[in-house]
Amino acid sequence: MTVIDTLAAWSADPESALRRLADDQEFYIHLLKEFVQDPALERLRLALNRKQYQKAFLNAHELKGVAANLSLTPLVQSLSRMVEDLRGQTTPGPEFQEHFIKMTTDLDELRLILREADINNKSQAE
Repeated sequence: MTVIDTLAAWSADPESALRRLADDQEFYIHLLKEFVQDPALERLRLALNRKQYQKAFLNAHELKGVAANLSLTPLVQSLSRMVEDLRGQTTPGPEFQEHFIKMTTDLDELRLILREADINNKSQAE
């Protein structure tokens, strides 16, 4: 199973992202690897730890946009919920923690997909 197939099985829509990228799978995978290391993820965690919910909102909104451009449907959904939880709030609503956990789980799943793809590529090259 290719990384594209695995992403589709995860409910992402890599085919739509690839259409926007002239079907350049190598570039798409590069962008995915950059996304999972996006500094906005750390800024989001830092803002939440400091209870700076407006900053957290902006970071979550930024990440949602990038995830949408990469057609990472599970992350778009969990980030959308977080954005709505944080929108105009001095403190997030009661469901926020659940949505944050879902987002981090989705992100971990994406990292695992990418890591397994790297391992498979290395073993095929040997």
